[in-house]
Amino acid sequence: MILLVLFRINVLSHTMKKIILTFSFLMFAIVFMSTKCESGVDKFQENPTFIVTKATYQEMIPGVQGQPIYFKLNLTLSEIPNELIIDSVMFKGFVKSVNPQMITDEGVLNMYFYQKELSKNDNEEMFDQTLLYYHQLDKSYFTIVKDIQDKPSMPMP
Repeated sequence: MILLVLFRINVLSHTMKKIILTFSFLMFAIVFMSTKCESGVDKFQENPTFIVTKATYQEMIPGVQGQPIYFKLNLTLSEIPNELIIDSVMFKGFVKSVNPQMITDEGVLNMYFYQKELSKNDNEEMFDQTLLYYHQLDKSYFTIVKDIQDKPSMPMP
């Protein structure tokens, strides 16, 4: 079968060979790239394998002029499987990495987002959502943190 295909390619003109080889290469590239892209995509999880029991954020206003306003984000997590690793958090359009040591033994994650770091992206809906990115058993996921309480602003000394 392969010899028959090779024989037929020999009979074809030089231009036709180039067209067939180019088309074959393009088909291979499309198939290869589509499988690579699909594996790198984070999958949305409506009900992740852990629970966010409490979520709050608070605007912190420094008392010293010239210092930036920042937000303190507090997430309390429970039932976190051993194989699950929190990678990052997107809050108000800005993504910050999470170091495993940032999560206390009680499952509390405190993060600080300075106003200069916060910038709205084109998608207003994403700016208003808080996303938690994580991986578990070599697969990447994200979930939306719901019911975040906005605590009153706190002036700092």
